[in-house]
Amino acid sequence: MRGVYLPRAADALTSAMSTYGIPLLVLTTTSSAALTGAAFALEWIPRLAASGWAGALVDRRGAASVFHLAALGRALALAAGAVLLHLHPSGLVASVTVMVLAPTTGVLTAISYIAAETAGAAAGRRAEGQAHRVQAILLGIEQTATVAGPALAGVLLLAGPPPMLAVITTLSLLAALLALRTPPRPSRPPAPRNDSRAPDSSPGGAPSVPFPPSAGS
Repeated sequence: MRGVYLPRAADALTSAMSTYGIPLLVLTTTSSAALTGAAFALEWIPRLAASGWAGALVDRRGAASVFHLAALGRALALAAGAVLLHLHPSGLVASVTVMVLAPTTGVLTAISYIAAETAGAAAGRRAEGQAHRVQAILLGIEQTATVAGPALAGVLLLAGPPPMLAVITTLSLLAALLALRTPPRPSRPPAPRNDSRAPDSSPGGAPSVPFPPSAGS
């Protein structure tokens, strides 16, 4: 089950750190409470809107590949943001960078979350007698990351925006690499053939002969 637990832990910590760290980053960079609230909305509105088609994408492409690509895309976006903030720590470029990071990471986090949930549900089905234990461990991972992620992001932000983004980038890249180890979803059993044709022969092998109608019928 490490092929499910480890990617989920890395992705959950990345998600929690980016979800609450990006608005803090906006506040640190712009010193504007209004822009901080706008960044939080820009992060969550696309994230909620992407949940529907993210599920359809996982059904078509598979949880492991979608998980990998979403986490990798998020890592690339965060890395680009870290470089831009290192080169332009303040000003218009910095403000635009952090405001663009909010919806970008929001959408990619929604996709990776749906893929991770799908992989976790498949793992629970494979663990025939331990499905509840698997779900309990996954829920514990999610709740622990929800508590630890914002605190870790706040501590890292004391060192500056680029270091915080660099750490989140590393975690997202780790989640992308671990996602390649996610077991594929179990194949569906073939549907039973619905053969409505009745046999033409009797148990002995001779063709059945219908009885003539009786005289009284």
